[in-house]
Parts: sequence; structure tokens; C-alpha cells
Amino acid sequence: MIADDNHLMIPCHISDISISHSQEETQEPVQAAKKNLQETDVLESRVESIQWMLGDFKVHLCTTGSSINPEVHKNDFNTFVS
Repeated sequence: MIADDNHLMIPCHISDISISHSQEETQEPVQAAKKNLQETDVLESRVESIQWMLGDFKVHLCTTGSSINPEVHKNDFNTFVS
């Protein structure tokens, strides 16, 4: 489907509805999705590093014979991180 010589219209089907968007209108949500994916990757990396720190903390507590239970303070840790 072509609107004019310069703008290619891209068909989009949502449920029973069919619409056409220009290439520019289609690129906007694609760029937003790419940005969200990059932000998700950054957050996943941060979660991974925090999990490593927590694992090291648990090992340290176990090797020092401390009676602190890190699972009891899990909600406090989540509050601190967010």
C-alpha cells in the first residue's frame, strides 16, 4: 500500500482492525522498544552484580560463624536497593 511516491505505508493488524502507518510512525515505537530493551539490559546487569554481592555476603557470614540470617533481612535489602 503506497500513500504517495515518498511514503511507504506499512500495514498493521491489531485484532480485527487493520491500519496503515507511515515508516516514520512505525519507527517511533521501534526506537522506544529498543531504548526499553537497553534499559532492561542495564537493570539485569545491576541485578546480577547485586546477586553476586549477596552471595559473597552469605559466604562471608557462613565462614565467620555469624548467627545473622540474611534471608530474614531480604525485604530490608530490597528496600535499600530500590
